[in-house]
Amino acid sequence: MLRAGTTTELARERIHRHLDRFWRLLELLKPNHCSNEKERIWLDAVEQEDFLFPLVEPSDWLAQ
Repeated sequence: MLRAGTTTELARERIHRHLDRFWRLLELLKPNHCSNEKERIWLDAVEQEDFLFPLVEPSDWLAQ
């Protein structure tokens, strides 16, 4: 869609926003990554905005 030029500006902004979030989240998951307060604040804001599955408890999915 981006290459063909068939997206609106709003769609283009959303695509870039989601990609930015994806790459930032991926960076946070790297081994030995030390998160800082700024990253925690950003992550809290993303969670508040896009709290997709509020009833899912991540610890339920850990290997026993």
